[in-house]
Amino acid sequence: MSLIIFLVLGVLGPITEGTSTTCSIENVNTQWLTTHNLGNAINDTYRGVLAVFNITNIQRVREKNNRYFNVTWDSHTLTLATGDNFDKYETENEYTSLPSISVDLHFECTKDSTKDMTFVQNINDTNNHAPKLSQTKYEYALGPSIPKGFILTDLLRIKAVDVDISNRQLNFQIPQNPYFKIDKAVFEDGSKQYSTKLVALQEIPAPFYQEFELNVTDSGVPPRQTRGSITVTVLKPEKLVTENTTDVHHPPVFGKNFYLAYYTNAHEIEMEDVVTIRYGLTNATIVKLTNYNDYFYVKFRNETITLNVIKELPQDILATGFIVVELEAVNEGLNSSGRTALLIEFSDSMLSSGCEIFIFGYSVGYPTVLLTSAILTIILINICVLGVFFNKQKMSVSNKC
Repeated sequence: MSLIIFLVLGVLGPITEGTSTTCSIENVNTQWLTTHNLGNAINDTYRGVLAVFNITNIQRVREKNNRYFNVTWDSHTLTLATGDNFDKYETENEYTSLPSISVDLHFECTKDSTKDMTFVQNINDTNNHAPKLSQTKYEYALGPSIPKGFILTDLLRIKAVDVDISNRQLNFQIPQNPYFKIDKAVFEDGSKQYSTKLVALQEIPAPFYQEFELNVTDSGVPPRQTRGSITVTVLKPEKLVTENTTDVHHPPVFGKNFYLAYYTNAHEIEMEDVVTIRYGLTNATIVKLTNYNDYFYVKFRNETITLNVIKELPQDILATGFIVVELEAVNEGLNSSGRTALLIEFSDSMLSSGCEIFIFGYSVGYPTVLLTSAILTIILINICVLGVFFNKQKMSVSNKC
């Protein structure tokens, strides 16, 4: 009998001691699990207590990786609630179809034992945010025409943000019209930002002015919508000339999108037309070359620009038959600049009689290359020059077309 009593006491003693020194949280299996889900999901609009637990044998609770919970405790209870930063949860986190928040807690138990536990709260997204446009009004002022297929949003992007954590699609719409269309939204991963394309359906010459209502709708339930507007103006060249030429809030505009010049045997530049700035000229306007700076320099006086030779062009450049020199005009304080191009043709006597260029294995003569390059350059520069107009976004143009 004494042996049996000894064995029973020897076994029960350690069990009782182990139970009394282990952290205990009501309805939480702290022995085998390290993560505990807090019951049903809450709406993202909920604010308040999430769970209350009775606890024993816990001397201290330390929070780790806690962003959105308010954690309080005493010797008998542990309370988890939404914290002040829970308002920022959707803004600070990326899209997910299973939204949740979590907190890591470190428990110091009696007899120097410890326990780490993660508490997770699942969330229902209630689509409580409407899309937000980057600006309420988008204004495009172009000239002298808009080519068919031109993407206006390459100049000024139309963007919107939806912070609702489970929404992954926005729809941009404008009324159906013969001039422009809105393409489907493009999601930019990682930023909750969407952008769209505004495309010209036909060539639109000056004068032109029209305003369109812009609607942006999310994919939540129920869907939410935001409205803005798009204004497109196409100005005639004479309209640009009659504007105040000291307007510092507009990038400079050259008189032509493209100029033709000749590089003579005397190593001088002869222009077919004078290069001028027709609009946006200020006392602080700077005109500069963007290429071939080692061979040419710019003289700028009043509205007239001349190109002068610093040193003779080498034979390897002359052998190409022509070069395209780009001019840039900048007004202080503006990010956009005015641009034009000079196609400088070399004298025939400077070219080798056997000048041929091989493209994809085919021999192409100099005149063909020159003509093709000139056409491509004109198209490129025309599109680039369109960009200088959109910065003047507060210009009242409805009565000037």
